Amino acid sequence: MATPISGLGSVTLIGPAELTPAAARASGASAPAGGASFGDTLANALSDAREAERTEESMMQRFAAGDPTIGIHEVMIAAEQASIAVRFAVTTTNRAVEAYRELMSTPL
Repeated sequence: MATPISGLGSVTLIGPAELTPAAARASGASAPAGGASFGDTLANALSDAREAERTEESMMQRFAAGDPTIGIHEVMIAAEQASIAVRFAVTTTNRAVEAYRELMSTPL
């Protein structure tokens, strides 16, 4: 539940449960006008990384089993796409943690 801070006008403190995308939708809050919320972006990055790794693993197994429709170049492309997706997800997560720490260390 949001708690108003006396003396600061419209500034309110919110609890961790209110930071989830489901809580934002339930309260009627919407994503910024520019696009998806940060939580959605992070969830999508993690989902994309998982899917890219699954695709890479599947292609490697098919190539190793001798599937004539899979070439080594396709396996290498899938591996690089998975690597990029994982790096993006890790970078996004690290930036979120860095921003959170900076906010927490900001004096009021």
